[in-house]
Amino acid sequence: MPITEEIFAAFLKCETKAYLQYSGTLGAQSEFSKWRQHQREEYRESCRKLLCSTQHTPAFEGTPDLQSLKDRRYHLVLDYVVTQGEIHVRLDALVLSRGKRAKLDCPYLPIRFVPSERLSTDDKLMLAFDAVALSKVYGRTPRAGRIIHGRNQTVATVALFPLLGRIQRVLRAINDQQTKAAQPTLALNKHCAECEFQARCRQSAIQKDDLSLLATLSTKERKKQNDKGIFTVLQLSYTFRSPRRSAPMPPKHQPTLKALAIRKNQIHILGTPAFSSSGQDKPTSVLLEADRSIRPSVSC
Repeated sequence: MPITEEIFAAFLKCETKAYLQYSGTLGAQSEFSKWRQHQREEYRESCRKLLCSTQHTPAFEGTPDLQSLKDRRYHLVLDYVVTQGEIHVRLDALVLSRGKRAKLDCPYLPIRFVPSERLSTDDKLMLAFDAVALSKVYGRTPRAGRIIHGRNQTVATVALFPLLGRIQRVLRAINDQQTKAAQPTLALNKHCAECEFQARCRQSAIQKDDLSLLATLSTKERKKQNDKGIFTVLQLSYTFRSPRRSAPMPPKHQPTLKALAIRKNQIHILGTPAFSSSGQDKPTSVLLEADRSIRPSVSC
């Protein structure tokens, strides 16, 4: 299956989501996702109008032939479609570069429209993905690209060469995933809240009693526990050890204690509670209890 913009973006967020998308699994799109999609389409239209208003010559809308690009016939190209090899993607826009190195490199810079005020690493990687897609057609990769973002339609120039290595690694990983046709290891993350497969993945995680159900357990710590042979919340619960009285107070969020609270269906207080009769002082204890979102039957 060709690698599209949607699959590439999904892989950056979650490998399981990318696998489910290209395998044709249907999900329930959330209202938030629908709003985000609608927002992006509206923002695309406003950015297109902005770019067209800054050009002295009419923009070309569509996909001109390769020779027209090499002859630099158009200063602005909108909705350029790449269907080359394993990559199928539609670029928001291409603009003709006036830089001194344009003769040696690809003379067109990819432009991406991003509604958010602050740019994320994923936004820059998606722009680099557009550049790699363009290089499949033109034969040379642009050294830089631009992102129009935010309410004020700020233009940010992004150097692409430092990102190309990671793009190639992600493309190889997606190809390997599609070739093997094996579902990756499930792990819940922050993106689940807006994912159309949220209910499906969460139910699967609950059935497996997966460690990713503990949101405070980082990916690095989860891998560390897996290396020890601990893969479930139940197993993790047996690793909790009460701190000694002479030892300093441990960190507020202890996944092992949370796992223990879930197993015993109890509320656990770490340390000695201290309350003020005036109500002005904050308690010095840390309160941890069973997570109802993991096991709905738990009541405290």
